[in-house]
Amino acid sequence: MIRRPPRSTLFPYTTLFRSPTYKMLAKVRDSLDQETVNQVGSFVWTHLNNHQQSLQPYEHSILKILSSKKLQKKFSTDVRKFSRYYEESLYVDALRTGIHLDGTVIFSPKSYLPRSSSLGLTLELFGETVDLFEVGGRVEGFEFLVESFFGPRGYFPEIGRAHV
Repeated sequence: MIRRPPRSTLFPYTTLFRSPTYKMLAKVRDSLDQETVNQVGSFVWTHLNNHQQSLQPYEHSILKILSSKKLQKKFSTDVRKFSRYYEESLYVDALRTGIHLDGTVIFSPKSYLPRSSSLGLTLELFGETVDLFEVGGRVEGFEFLVESFFGPRGYFPEIGRAHV
């Protein structure tokens, strides 16, 4: 079986999730049950956890997925090692105004450093949505640099050992 890198698996998922259907959520549930890459599973799991507070019609389906005891135990969501989705929102009904901040951190199973991340800020003013910005980046191959500073033979080996 050829496994795609977590980033190439997660990008289509986040794109499709902008307009989820009940059928899509059922496929997500089934895929999570069979997922073997913790980077992918932990990202999807944290993404669904952040969306469970939503007032969208698909909220009930998300809560059903999250209530699965089997899936709750399956994926580690340690922020230092595994891919995650973050979301914070604030909305004031009286003013029909709100702010939404979301971000992603995606690791590769082959590295202890994040491979890519993104951050987006959306503003809702008087019922109109305005995407203020979305920024993201991807890096690869910096492990040698980190090891040269904090590895056993690096400039600061005691810091590396103290924080492991």
